[in-house]
Amino acid sequence: MACLKKVIDENEKILDEQEKALEIRQNDMESLTTELNAERERADALAKEIERKETQVENMKEEIDFLTEENTKFEREVIEL
Repeated sequence: MACLKKVIDENEKILDEQEKALEIRQNDMESLTTELNAERERADALAKEIERKETQVENMKEEIDFLTEENTKFEREVIEL
């Protein structure tokens, strides 16, 4: 019986260690999941900012094209005078 008790105690000790290791891994996974979600939110925000900047650049290009065209017209008028 003493041998059986010793085996049971050793098995319980092993199970306790495995449980602790599992808890640590679960905590690590939760932390990593939280970090991942935060990074996803940051990436989404950056993507929106990039899109906003691209729209601004496109608008500026259109304005430059318009002003260049107006400048060309003005230069032609000045030359004609």
